[in-house]
Amino acid sequence: ARHFKSAMQLSNFTLVAENYNNSKNDYEKVYFCDAEKIDADNNFFISTTDFSCSFKGAELRSKKHSFSGKYSIELNEKHKSGMSIKIKIKNEEHYKITVWRYGDAKKGKIVASNKDFWFCSSTSHIKDSLGWKKISYDLYIPPHNTLKTVRIYLMNEEPNSVFFDDLTIKKIPPTVYPEYKQEALRIFIDEAEMAKLIEKRKIAFKKKILMTDDDSYVKGIIFHKDQDMKVKIRLKGDWLDHLQGEKWSFRIKISKGGTWKGMRSFSVQNPESRHFIDEWLLHKILHKEDILTTRYDFVPIYLNNKSLGLYVYEEHFEKQLVESKKRREGPILKFSENQFWMSRVSKQEDSLAQYESAEIIPFKMAKTIEEPDLFSKFIIAQNLLYQHKYCLSSASEIFDVEKLAKYMAIIDIAKAYHALIWHNQRFYFNPILCKLEPIVYDSYTGDGVLLWTNHFIFGNFNPEKQTPKNNGYFNMFFLFGDSTFVDYYIKYLKKYSAESYIDSIFAEYNEQINTYEKMIQQEYTDYKYNYNFLKTNTQGVRKELPRYEEKIAQGNYFKINTLIPKSKNNYNAEYNLILPELFVKSYIQNNTEIKVVNYYPANIKIIGLSIDEKIISNPFKEKISIQSFNKSKHDTILKTDNSSDIKYLSFLVDGQEDIFTIRINTWNEPSIYVPQQELVAKNNLLDNKYFQILDNKIIFSGKQTITENIIIPIGYKVIFNAGAEIDFQYNSFFISYSPIFIKGEPDNKVIIKSSDGTAMGFTVLQATEKSIIENADFIKLNTLDYRGWTLTGAVNFYESDVEISNTKFADNRCEDALNIIRSNFFVNNCEFSNIFSDAFDSDFCTGKITNSNFTNISNDAIDFSGSEIDIIDCYIDNVGDKGISGGESSTLNVEGCTIDNSKIGIASKDNSTIDVKNCEIKNCVFGLVAFQKKPEFGPAQIYTSDLKWDNIINLFLIEKKSFLQLNRRDKLGTEKNVAKRFY
Repeated sequence: ARHFKSAMQLSNFTLVAENYNNSKNDYEKVYFCDAEKIDADNNFFISTTDFSCSFKGAELRSKKHSFSGKYSIELNEKHKSGMSIKIKIKNEEHYKITVWRYGDAKKGKIVASNKDFWFCSSTSHIKDSLGWKKISYDLYIPPHNTLKTVRIYLMNEEPNSVFFDDLTIKKIPPTVYPEYKQEALRIFIDEAEMAKLIEKRKIAFKKKILMTDDDSYVKGIIFHKDQDMKVKIRLKGDWLDHLQGEKWSFRIKISKGGTWKGMRSFSVQNPESRHFIDEWLLHKILHKEDILTTRYDFVPIYLNNKSLGLYVYEEHFEKQLVESKKRREGPILKFSENQFWMSRVSKQEDSLAQYESAEIIPFKMAKTIEEPDLFSKFIIAQNLLYQHKYCLSSASEIFDVEKLAKYMAIIDIAKAYHALIWHNQRFYFNPILCKLEPIVYDSYTGDGVLLWTNHFIFGNFNPEKQTPKNNGYFNMFFLFGDSTFVDYYIKYLKKYSAESYIDSIFAEYNEQINTYEKMIQQEYTDYKYNYNFLKTNTQGVRKELPRYEEKIAQGNYFKINTLIPKSKNNYNAEYNLILPELFVKSYIQNNTEIKVVNYYPANIKIIGLSIDEKIISNPFKEKISIQSFNKSKHDTILKTDNSSDIKYLSFLVDGQEDIFTIRINTWNEPSIYVPQQELVAKNNLLDNKYFQILDNKIIFSGKQTITENIIIPIGYKVIFNAGAEIDFQYNSFFISYSPIFIKGEPDNKVIIKSSDGTAMGFTVLQATEKSIIENADFIKLNTLDYRGWTLTGAVNFYESDVEISNTKFADNRCEDALNIIRSNFFVNNCEFSNIFSDAFDSDFCTGKITNSNFTNISNDAIDFSGSEIDIIDCYIDNVGDKGISGGESSTLNVEGCTIDNSKIGIASKDNSTIDVKNCEIKNCVFGLVAFQKKPEFGPAQIYTSDLKWDNIINLFLIEKKSFLQLNRRDKLGTEKNVAKRFY
């Protein structure tokens, strides 16, 4: 409101610049004021380049400082605005405005306004040796503008004086985007659908922000190389910089069955919005260090055959993001943002509880709610993120702490702090660990790298000087109270800040940097990648690190519970129709209860519930009041006969007549409960009767029945002595975060069993040393299934290397007898028999299986995804589905194996390659099958040499584009939709 008032006050003393026309010369017109020449009445500055241009405010001329000539204009607390000119405009025109500024005030700015819009900029990119800074603003006349003029002026909102000189306003002709020789992404949208996007854009400019929903999409087609796919497409971005000129940002969703570069949905946007190569190189570093982030790269874009220049594409948050990074599917979460953006639009950021009211929501919400397994994982993930939101547990309890430390160390060396602000935070729930992993997103802004700290190490702050409030990223400070996290953080700061590490990054990516720099320069001629940016940052980290290490060595951690969210004593937002429904939340707690929470700074009254959004089908006889949000939330429980039938809630704001209707969340309000944390908290390592603890060794011996859960923390070696026979009963389980060593002997084996068939698995998670299993039997085990925390294997190894020899897996009661994930393994001379589903399932591994037998397997004997495996001299008999299966870009080398009596002998799918040598397949329905199952992957290949077969009903079934080389004879695929025959 203050901005609009200041703009309107100028209306009595501004002039309209003349000589406006539509000719080519119009783009040569420059409005320039250097404060040197004034009119006779001392009212107006006269342009020294065009005497017809006059600028109001000559009475504020000053000799104290000048950038050129003798004079400038001085703005201060008494005279806040000046050097004003009104020029004629048309919608969609583009102007470049620059001025030189002198003084400490950061709010000295350029302003352009009329009754339809108000824009400003104080961005500074260039500084001279005397302290003058050049600020600039690219002014686009928005499409919703109804007026023929705009007022451009300078403003200072701080009491200290600021001096301005050499104001230049130049009209810029429409951009002609370059034609790139690189392969482009071509988008086609027909005239009717394009009109819808144009209208959405116009509405965004009217509202000063882009708000989108499912109705914002229009139909289109994309082309790339030999691909053409139907898509849904909408405008993308929150602020209007994504919609200026012709270079709009888009979100693209590919129709079912299609992908582009392995993605189902993605965004394309101006590379300047993420500071060009800085964001791209950050993604490369993150990928190299196995930290989750989006796929991100440069691509030229054409819209309806017209070049829009160079863009960057960025993957959206779907399961392909985590699966492409070798993770199991799990929910991806964020904090809701609508209340944040609309608070900004209504200029009431400080009057509303934006952070507190931010719901924890999943991407792909409909799918998450519909699939029971995914939904149960979301509930746990929501509770973990709730703990992070309000700093209720330590970093180690909430996160995969080593990956979190890597994430923060990389953020430091890249100064990518924009990613830390709460509404940019994204998280993946790892269903195996039952913990969160951060996903790096939106690290830089259009203004370049934001320096949000006054030091090079984010964690090296003084907590006594840190404001304990919801300042956008306070929950990230809280992490540094965890000594385990800090130890890892220091370790990776050392690694990533080392000169040798940064040199290796540039050595690996320098050629691509040079290529992209040249591509960018075709459109942004002044751009040059700054190699010194990372080098300066890492040099600063190296210099600061010894002091930080000394501080930590003295025990000066950031103390848990010293930083808690504090709200204002009183929130007092002006009533605005767009706000109340964003600050009232509701949840279905159970079949008969709905919880309603009020974060709005006014009392509300609930007037009814309904199935339909437009009709209150269940009005209340007496309205139910909930107190306003001040310092803390207020809530109530509504009783219903059947809450599952209710979808909407309607309410009033006290003193107002408008009725607001919100959708009720079909899940509980977040709580602090997490099953993994509960189990760890209940575990008492010292109070047990099942094993001995000697130094750092935990030793199991003899024959015993275990009816309690065993959880071994990190830092031990777990030893099972020869002859140990452990019978897990009554749903008990074994989990170890330390390596295990099972030392059975041929005549004195170690037996891990469950005589009642209820044991919930034998699991090793993130052990830092290789486990060794020799001469053991795993019999009748089920898998972990505890209040939403579920695994798939009777025996599980996750990020834990292992060697297994002379071992039997039999009579398991779950999906996989042996499940190894993200590990290196060697399995030799093992037996899998009478298996409930899959015998050996491995994801994202490297390993070797030799001399092993698989008999009586209900589903797949050997099933690998995203792995590189050697399978040698194995015998597979009586398998319900596939003898050997490779999927999701696996590479399998199969040699000397026999597959007998299976539905499918060998199957290669989804961009996998299986090389088969000297093998035999017999008594199978299908011998060799190759196909594509998932659209984000490609066709598959099988190569055989010296393959023997007998009694095969269909020797091969090869899908079109997939490939078989049968004993060195090529067989091109001809079949269609092979996956539908088997799934």
